[in-house]
Amino acid sequence: MKMRAIITFTCLLASAVLMLGFLGCEKISSVMPEVETPPMSEMAEEISIGVVVSLTGKHAEAYGRPMERGFELAREEINATDSDHAPFTFVTLDNHSTVEGTVNAVQELVDHGVPAIVGVAVSTYLKEAFPIAQANGVVAFSSVSSAAGLSSIGDFVFRAGLAADKLIPGGVMATHEKLGYQKVAAIYDAVDVFSMSSHAEALKAFEMQGVDVLAVETFQTGDTDFSAQLARIMALEVDALFISGLASELIPVIRQGRELGIPDSV
Repeated sequence: MKMRAIITFTCLLASAVLMLGFLGCEKISSVMPEVETPPMSEMAEEISIGVVVSLTGKHAEAYGRPMERGFELAREEINATDSDHAPFTFVTLDNHSTVEGTVNAVQELVDHGVPAIVGVAVSTYLKEAFPIAQANGVVAFSSVSSAAGLSSIGDFVFRAGLAADKLIPGGVMATHEKLGYQKVAAIYDAVDVFSMSSHAEALKAFEMQGVDVLAVETFQTGDTDFSAQLARIMALEVDALFISGLASELIPVIRQGRELGIPDSV
């Protein structure tokens, strides 16, 4: 069987995620008792929501800027159509595509007194930063972070995206049914929280499907040359290659795989 590369990674569909959130709110409102809304004169002049996104650095184009545009679109539409509350405003901070930047941004927003924080696409950043919001009773919401287990940080932490333990098994089952692979290899980012979670769930799913994993290769966030790992995998003549990583490393893995003759499947 011709080897194919099967890709697992965090994708940003900000508008879709926000739409799902709105639909969820409608469902909740249908079962909640009606509460008399105070006159606008008694409301706060505005409601400030903290936003933490990558506006600079390696995650800006793939994650941060699309998220910022999605949040702004949602804010504008809500403020234009919903007069039952004071208008929303954003306090937007750049996390510079780093863990330290995310921790500092969340702490600054907590100190600023915002009631809620949205953003933080990368699970590695969320894992370190959202406990600050939890400890201070500030709602923290990520629309895309997908590593398994992070919602257990606390009851102030929420996510909209499916976690890896829900998403990956179904993906393996579907691709296995479609492609019929029996021998696979995997390559993943060994320091990124989402990638490690995705890879671990894929291994469990392979076992459930009776698929043999002939090789596991790793890379680290910031790597640019994956030719050695891919060459070792090519030598094994596996049916499929599963890649777990974020966009900054995922794209060059795919490109270099193509150069070695590995076609994309998903």
